[in-house]
Amino acid sequence: MQDRLRGPRSAAIDAACSCPDNTDEFFTDNELDETLHGSRDIAPGADSLTPSLHDWDRGGKSLILDLNNHSWVEGCLHMSWKTAIIHLVPKPRDPAVMRPISLLSCIAKTAERLVPSHLAWKLGPLHLQLFTYLPGRSAPQCLASFLHELRCGRGIAVFLDLEKAFELANPDIVLVALAANGVHGRLLS
Repeated sequence: MQDRLRGPRSAAIDAACSCPDNTDEFFTDNELDETLHGSRDIAPGADSLTPSLHDWDRGGKSLILDLNNHSWVEGCLHMSWKTAIIHLVPKPRDPAVMRPISLLSCIAKTAERLVPSHLAWKLGPLHLQLFTYLPGRSAPQCLASFLHELRCGRGIAVFLDLEKAFELANPDIVLVALAANGVHGRLLS
């Protein structure tokens, strides 16, 4: 079934990517400043640039913005932005097991942080019951919300641990869902 749906999904994705959208606009100085303000990078990547890009002068920031806007228009990342220095770090609970940490280019990480603001603007706020990887939402808030629902008799708990869920998600299905929700142009590309 996946093979049969691949063609129509690819066609829908291609059509949505080629459709101009108001999110195709260049990133602005304000968006860059907001992105850099929240960055907490602590180690440089293969480019050896300082992770404190928010301390750069306006000329340096303009260069970063130009690089990111060029990448945005071209729809691809420069190969050097994909190069990582990998360090093995022991897991806190099992020091015998090592986990890889990838140190990427600070400019690439900045590019990666600019895009979600356009996506959030396009899609609007996420569901209030989502807590993972969202600013201002934490595990204690999640637990408090869950316990409140249980005390009110409205809560049902289902605990799932989907191993490798992110790695196994079908990108075409995600892209078709985004296109169906109005994400087009460069943002979908």
